[in-house]
Amino acid sequence: MINISNYISLSVLIFNYYAIFEALFGNLEFVLGIQFILYVEHFIKDFTQNYIYINILKRPDGAYDCGLFNDGGLVDHKSGFPSGHMSVTSFFTHLYYFKYSEKICWKSYFFYNSLNLFMAYARYSKKCHNIFQILGGYLLGYLIAYKFNYISKLFNSRRIEN
Repeated sequence: MINISNYISLSVLIFNYYAIFEALFGNLEFVLGIQFILYVEHFIKDFTQNYIYINILKRPDGAYDCGLFNDGGLVDHKSGFPSGHMSVTSFFTHLYYFKYSEKICWKSYFFYNSLNLFMAYARYSKKCHNIFQILGGYLLGYLIAYKFNYISKLFNSRRIEN
């Protein structure tokens, strides 16, 4: 069944295309960050599915078609922590905000986070994740974006000095 939540969930692909576009101009933070996010997210899901079982980390009962392309069938027996869609969306919006915002402003920060709110709504309404898994994805994306932005500024300042 196709609904708005499927389209919102599928929109995560736009961030990947934008990351490739940025890489063409030498800005590798987005593409490397998304790859790192996916690696960490898959590692955590594998670890929480195979080595520790906590019920809150399991996808909600009836979770269906929760993959990147809204496919995959029934996945309610698998780990859903952290939400990969939410991790990538949070990483992208935060790194973009850190990199291109002139000054920190709550209005613009809320605007950037509106994409995160839409993705959180979509993942929750599709019953692919619970709130804990969505928040875990949001925090993972935020933390990695913060680190990548810090490292990027460090390298850029060293390049300017030389």
